[in-house]
Amino acid sequence: MNRTSLFRLPFLIIFLIFFLSSCSQDEIVIPDEVLKPEQMTAVMVDIQLAESALMQMEQNGQNAGLYKKRVFDLLFKKHHIQKEKFDSSLSYYTLYNVPKLDAIYADVITQLSQKQSLNK
Repeated sequence: MNRTSLFRLPFLIIFLIFFLSSCSQDEIVIPDEVLKPEQMTAVMVDIQLAESALMQMEQNGQNAGLYKKRVFDLLFKKHHIQKEKFDSSLSYYTLYNVPKLDAIYADVITQLSQKQSLNK
């Protein structure tokens, strides 16, 4: 190794350390105004169940549109949130924390599958 290569080696090592440490997947801190993943999951499960019930009403010839606003108002009231908070939380996960949103959706599917198996 020549003298120039020896001089560059420490800089290369330092660069690699900074590069690798900046690429690590640290846990993203979720802001206080955003619903936590557990609460997002619970709300999304209830939304899916409500939408399914409304769709079933439509298939049975009933006008589900008459009930939709009331159903969702009650759903958000049950979870002690406003629709706007849910919408902004969903936007946060969609824009800034997609891996966590994927995990939330996986939990939603798991919970819905468990509920479905209990109803058989």
